[in-house]
Amino acid sequence: MTEGIPAHFEVIRSLPHGHVMAILETIMVSGLF
Repeated sequence: MTEGIPAHFEVIRSLPHGHVMAILETIMVSGLF
């Protein structure tokens, strides 16, 4: 799980801020479930 976090951050940096929030929500939901 930890190894995947840096990869997500790199993707987030490449996307607009609007998509960043959506991705973060998706990651958080995936972590909760």
